[in-house]
Amino acid sequence: MNHDEPFKTLHQGLKASFEEGSMEREEFRKEAERCWAKRAKLAAEHTTINRQRAKLVKGLNDEKSASKPDWAAAYAEILTNLYKPHERSSGWETRNDYTHSAWRQHLIERYDSEDPGLEGVLWCPITRMYLQSEICTAAHIVPQSIGCSNAGHIFGEGDNGFGVIWSPRNGIMMTTWFESHFDKGDFVLVPVEPANPELEPCEWRFVLMNEKLRRHRVGGSESTYDDLDGRLLEWQNDNRPARRFLYYHFVTTLLRYVRYEKPGWAEKRMMLPTGKLWATQGPYLRRSTLKYLALTLGDVEDGDKMFADGVFDQKDNKPESEERLMAQEIFVAQECPKLDQEAATVEASKRD
Repeated sequence: MNHDEPFKTLHQGLKASFEEGSMEREEFRKEAERCWAKRAKLAAEHTTINRQRAKLVKGLNDEKSASKPDWAAAYAEILTNLYKPHERSSGWETRNDYTHSAWRQHLIERYDSEDPGLEGVLWCPITRMYLQSEICTAAHIVPQSIGCSNAGHIFGEGDNGFGVIWSPRNGIMMTTWFESHFDKGDFVLVPVEPANPELEPCEWRFVLMNEKLRRHRVGGSESTYDDLDGRLLEWQNDNRPARRFLYYHFVTTLLRYVRYEKPGWAEKRMMLPTGKLWATQGPYLRRSTLKYLALTLGDVEDGDKMFADGVFDQKDNKPESEERLMAQEIFVAQECPKLDQEAATVEASKRD
């Protein structure tokens, strides 16, 4: 039985009411967000159970194993993983702080982020200024929480997922508040081709997605997010993040917003002068995985067609059941941290 189906049907009914005009936007968004929150929690439980079940099956089929499976311990592990807070969906691939520290230093060097004349400051390409290093962070574009194996598969580098996640081209130096908004999909970065692509590096434009932030001030400055919307980032050298990683962030963000909008919204909201959602074509994401990502993240049936300019095909696709599970894991990795943060905020407000 597909336990997600009732929530999917509920969301489709809510969206139909919104499109017909019988439900106001704010009411629809509020109810739809509740629906997706429940779907995310259910998906977290489903992925945990399926991964643990896969481990048990592997143990049974492993002829080299001399001991019998410890069913009690296996069941206890399922329950422990099932009911612990889902700070990361891929608990089996935990963060290595040493690796992250080395990666951060690699990013600083790659982007010439340090000011040669002043210690303790780093360059933020979004604000286009040097800021105190304490408030600057090395932000992943493709989050580590989706898991190395999933990252390797979706980018066509099955055995190099670790290299994908920890590539210096999968990171940008930015302030901590920008990282939080970036992870939640409050803004995306889209490519702007230079006049001479063969001689000049690609530029990147800040595009605000969350309209509620438009009048909010950026950090402690006088600038607002409206001031940043449409502005080009500024870099200290010609090194840039990889387009395929920013395309992944762009696609997953767009799919999350599609949930709460009417048909055709994505095309109207993001259509560029090129007449495409994304300015440059390229083999960025695996078509088979993107298909299930679109279904899982946004209930979009033809996601592989919607983003056809940025996909590639390979013969080493996984079985449909595995592709669906991977899409669920990515869904959980993106949604559950946000849900946990919102729950913590609610609890804090109750104590106050």
